[in-house]
Amino acid sequence: MKYRCPICGYVFSSKIDRCPSCNRKFIYPAEEEKPVEEAEVKVEGVKEEIKEEAAHAPVIEKKPEPQVIEKTVIKEVPAKFEKKGKSEFTGFTLGYIGWRIAGFFLTLFTLGICYPVALGWIYRWEVNNTVVDGHKMRFNGLASSLIPRWILWELLSIITIGIFALTLPVRFQKWKVARMVIVD
Repeated sequence: MKYRCPICGYVFSSKIDRCPSCNRKFIYPAEEEKPVEEAEVKVEGVKEEIKEEAAHAPVIEKKPEPQVIEKTVIKEVPAKFEKKGKSEFTGFTLGYIGWRIAGFFLTLFTLGICYPVALGWIYRWEVNNTVVDGHKMRFNGLASSLIPRWILWELLSIITIGIFALTLPVRFQKWKVARMVIVD
């Protein structure tokens, strides 16, 4: 017996749970097993010859087509996710260059100890000049919360021969994002 997928038309020869072509799940209706007594009742009233032939005739089963139980549903985007305002960056190149130069000299003069302070300045400038969906962003991070972590991370990087340093960009980003707020 051959089956055909009603979605993609793929032909297969045995009962399977999913179509190999489109991966749709099939459900087969339960096959009803007819007791022998029912078959004999249907044969009653027919001549003896036909009864005998019917008793020895092969039973031809017609298997039902599989039904698809998974459907693709396309939903509308909820109103709360529709774009309300524009997103933009309002900073200027000179501001970026100025904060980078100030951070470089601070880091240079303190031999890297105040690098977190320089990062705080740059992050504050970036976030405070960002507008997301019509809302202005503000950065509330203080270098005083980053300096102890920075010293610990530097020591761990030295101990692990630089392997721990690979995690620092992600750690800085987590610190930065945790201190960003939306201003109405």
